Amino acid sequence: MQLFVSTTFASPEPSELEDVLGLIKHLGFDGVELGSTHKWQPDLVDVVRRQGSTRWLSHNFFPPAPESDFVINIASTEGGKRRASLDHVKKCIEFASSINAELYTVHPGFLAQSIRPNNDGKGANGYDFNFSGNIAKREKAFDILVDSLSSLTSVARGCDVRLAIETEGSLTNPQSLLIQTPEDFAQLFDAIPNDLWINFNLAHTSLAATLYGFSVRDFISKFASRMAAAEISHYEGKRDEHLPLNDRSWVIKWLEHLPDVPLILEFRNATVNDLMSSRDIMRRHSTHGKIKN
Repeated sequence: MQLFVSTTFASPEPSELEDVLGLIKHLGFDGVELGSTHKWQPDLVDVVRRQGSTRWLSHNFFPPAPESDFVINIASTEGGKRRASLDHVKKCIEFASSINAELYTVHPGFLAQSIRPNNDGKGANGYDFNFSGNIAKREKAFDILVDSLSSLTSVARGCDVRLAIETEGSLTNPQSLLIQTPEDFAQLFDAIPNDLWINFNLAHTSLAATLYGFSVRDFISKFASRMAAAEISHYEGKRDEHLPLNDRSWVIKWLEHLPDVPLILEFRNATVNDLMSSRDIMRRHSTHGKIKN
């Protein structure tokens, strides 16, 4: 099993990357996903390199922008927001290359015309977004997304970094999301057949499957060859709560179906003890032949 941990776990507020990396350095994970919940600072490359040898993945808003209210939307129908998003994502890909990251993941965009961070200090939901009521037409946003990803795959190839999009899904605000169903992904991969991967967020896709009535197992089977990583977290209600695992978690039944890719514990407002407990649960339940120990 390739077991990774996301740095998003530490706090509902923007955190110092070096502090978080210090907490997880000796926990025995195979690698680290640099998450979207850190303070901007000019020397983040040096912060990462000082950690020594490990495997790195980089996610969406890492490194962060100096502007705290900036949110990436590469499918935005507002030209200024799209250009700013593309400029920032290109910098993120270049950063990923500079630290020899294996993968950079970007969110595939939103249909909402304006979004802002909701860093209100409310625990696991502190990095969810507020969406405006002005929803773009899907066809237009999809065409913009394809154009954006076509440009970004070229940048990623030049930087020798794999580019992935994260799976989306919501029961509370699905109308703001662009790429949720198997049909959405099939359409996207028809438009961009090469050099684009999936970071499979199990919680997001499970929520989307509940709403749209498709099979998570069929989704995994159909797109397994496209999956470069999978993000793992528990939820109990109707939203992605980014909770640690427990021995009764519904997540466990899916482990044997996932391909042999980095499995990333992606929690929010969790403790080091939560990480260690979830790490041990994953290892206890990872005996299926598809997952290598």
